[in-house]
Amino acid sequence: MFFVIISISQFNKKLFSCGQFLLKSVLMLWQIIQNNYQKISLDSFDSRLYLALKINMICLIVFTSQSLVLASGSEKALLSGAFIQINSQDLHKSTDYWSKLIEDMFRINFDTIIIQYSSFGKNCLYPALTRLNCSVYKSSPVENDAIEAILQKADELEMTVFLGLALEPSFAPTWNKEANSFEFNYDLNTIIERAKNTLTELYELYGFGADSRIIHKSLLGWYLPIELNDADIIRTAHKTYLLDLIKYYNELTAFAHEKTSLKIMISPFFAADDSFTTIEPRSPKIYAEWWAQFLVENEAKGSQIDIVAFQDSIGVGHMDIIELAEYLLLLEPIFQNSPSELWLNNEAFRVGNETAYISVGFEDFREQINGSFGFTHKAITFEFSKYWLEPSRELYNSYQKYCCSQ
Repeated sequence: MFFVIISISQFNKKLFSCGQFLLKSVLMLWQIIQNNYQKISLDSFDSRLYLALKINMICLIVFTSQSLVLASGSEKALLSGAFIQINSQDLHKSTDYWSKLIEDMFRINFDTIIIQYSSFGKNCLYPALTRLNCSVYKSSPVENDAIEAILQKADELEMTVFLGLALEPSFAPTWNKEANSFEFNYDLNTIIERAKNTLTELYELYGFGADSRIIHKSLLGWYLPIELNDADIIRTAHKTYLLDLIKYYNELTAFAHEKTSLKIMISPFFAADDSFTTIEPRSPKIYAEWWAQFLVENEAKGSQIDIVAFQDSIGVGHMDIIELAEYLLLLEPIFQNSPSELWLNNEAFRVGNETAYISVGFEDFREQINGSFGFTHKAITFEFSKYWLEPSRELYNSYQKYCCSQ
């Protein structure tokens, strides 16, 4: 096995397909081990042996993925874009701050910026034209407009930007312990209408002005910040929310395409293990089948989502490299047969003490991005300003040496 891996690593592009086959074989072997482990007792199959096998499978996946990098003609797995999360406490920051942040992205060959949201609840993070979308307006003066500063610098550096719409915290199912069921305490039509109004206003401010003039050439598309997860698809109790979420995606995608002709992106995540039950367990197969049907139906309806950037969910602890690779193995051929692009959103954080998120160490992160190489159209990361540049720029500096040193 290791001889084959080393052989693939000889910079021969013709061996790229062989490397993909080897990686798929490794994952199939792991699935066989896992399925048999679940069928037999711990007395006959020591849990320590299972753990040792899992560790070895992770190593094989990382080594094999790295061989794919080399066989593709590239020296390493690289990222090419990042999310930026703007919060109300960021609004005092100057245009110079945002310009330097985008320049930092550009220096490590990032070409894509995703602004996660432009308003949070009732708080606008941009100079709203009316009070229609935001009853609470907390944006800083126009000269410190963070979105404008980011777009200006992206124009200059010939980067592209996806601008997030309104993030509505109430748009999520709420668990009622007493009733032992989910409650849906949101007004879906109001949420969709507000998102449409936000998009219209953002497009007038930053995209295509009332005078028929393109304001920012870097504005490539819109990001829908309400996130789907695999439990929404698997669990029967989530079906009402899933249907509402699909309606939200479909209506906004159709509206955005018709009004602006710009692309639409979403970023689903993988739920925690305790979101599933023994009756309705996590299932890569069912999940992939759902996406195959969803993409075909949306294309037929003309409400096709252009980019699906799956969160790897490794940072939050919901996935490991093997589990993620199992999903990507099934999703890759589905997206190859669809106009929608498959991206991967690599989480640049880990859960620290008291559930606080901290920046990931670079060696762990390098293993993380190598483990998924070869499956997706593009690899991006969340989140740049907080986990890459704070508190000490350690992740940024290490990645810069990794990606860009001569």
